Amino acid sequence: MSMMSEKEALKPMRRIDARMVFVAVALAISACGGAATTTSTPPPTLMAAVTVEPTLEQSTPLVVPDTPLPATDMPQPAATAEPPTPQATTSVTAVAVAQATAHPNWIEVWDKKYGYGVALPCWWTVTPTPLEGMHGAMTVRNYDDVFVEKNTVRGEWPGGEPPSGVVKIDFAGWEGLNAKESTASAVRRELTNDEQTVQSVEERTAGAHPVIVADVRSNREPDTPFLVYVYRLAPDLMLLASVLPNSAVDSSDVQAILASLALTISEKINVPSVAPSAPLTDVLSGCRAVGE
Repeated sequence: MSMMSEKEALKPMRRIDARMVFVAVALAISACGGAATTTSTPPPTLMAAVTVEPTLEQSTPLVVPDTPLPATDMPQPAATAEPPTPQATTSVTAVAVAQATAHPNWIEVWDKKYGYGVALPCWWTVTPTPLEGMHGAMTVRNYDDVFVEKNTVRGEWPGGEPPSGVVKIDFAGWEGLNAKESTASAVRRELTNDEQTVQSVEERTAGAHPVIVADVRSNREPDTPFLVYVYRLAPDLMLLASVLPNSAVDSSDVQAILASLALTISEKINVPSVAPSAPLTDVLSGCRAVGE
C-alpha cells in the first residue's frame, strides 16, 4: 500500500476517486495498494490516486439562500430540513437551516449514498460521494477554486505548503463490516496493515453520538499522530472523518462540524448557534457555494 504525507494530500490538484479506500494517513486523500479483508465482502480493487486541475465542475453547487445572510439577523424559518427525494445526478443536498437557534451562516448538507447529514459554513466547497461503487467519500473544504488559482503556482502550493487556515475534511464510508464486531475492534483490524498501525483508540462523544477517535500512525513516521474520527452508521458500515491538516482537528469549526453530524435521515443535524470562522475568500451575495 502506498502512503502519502499530509503535504501531498493537501495538494490543490488532488481529487477523490470513487474507487479509493481511505485509511488513516492514506485517508488523507491517498489511495491504497491493498486493503484489509473484511468478513462479509471481498477486498475492493483499489486504484491509484488521480490528480486533475481543479475545476468548478468538481464541486456541486449547494442550494442556499439567494440573499445575503447578515451575521446578526436570523433568517425566516425555511422549509423542512429533511433531505429531498434523492436524484440520480448527485449524492449531496444542501438546504437552508430552519432551526431557530442556528446561526444563519451554516447550512445542512445531506449525503445521499450513506444517509448522514452535517452542518457546514455556507461558503465551504462540497465534493459529493459518488453514488456508484463502495467506500466512497465526500470531501468538504473551506476554500474555493478562486482561492486555489490565487494561491498556487502551476497547480502547486508555493513551497509545497498550503496557506495558513486551509482545512479539508474527508468523510469516507467503510462498508462490509462484521455486524457483530465492535467499532473499536473493527477500526484496529481494518486500519492496521503493513504501512500503518493503530496506535490507540479512544471512545468519546461528539455532539449526540459516541465516536471512536483512532490515532493511526504511518510506520515510516511512528512519532507523528494522525487522528481519525469513526462513527458507526449501521452494523456493517462506519464513517471515517479525517481532517487535513490534522492539526486543525481541534479547531472550533472542525469540532462544530463533527458535533453536528446526524447519522440517519430520521435525526436532526445539530446546527451550531455560533458563527463559523471568517472565510478565506470573499463571499459574494452572502452565503454561496463554489461554482455558483
